[in-house]
Amino acid sequence: MVSLHQGWTGKQKKYFDNPEDFRPERWLEKKRSNYHPFSFIPFGFGARACVGQRVALQELSLAVVRILQKYEVTFLNEDLQIEYNIVSKPTDKLCFKFTDRQSKSSTASAS
Repeated sequence: MVSLHQGWTGKQKKYFDNPEDFRPERWLEKKRSNYHPFSFIPFGFGARACVGQRVALQELSLAVVRILQKYEVTFLNEDLQIEYNIVSKPTDKLCFKFTDRQSKSSTASAS
């Protein structure tokens, strides 16, 4: 059995520039050209790759867009610590604040 910890790989300078920086744009196809092609493969590769990869990524993208259209999301934790095991997970509960963009804009326009 071979297990690759994506979180560990993602923090290696030999695979990613400034791996500790929060830069979501690094995952866009145009920006990924200088990274090793197998440094991040969450859906597998080749004949055994997940058949639902495109559907999963499309659904995830749509969900994130809809949430961000409706809410301003603030991450309230000080620092994110990860516990690496077969499945990596945060060591503490994740705390977010969701502010409705509609009520915020109506409050701002009333001022």
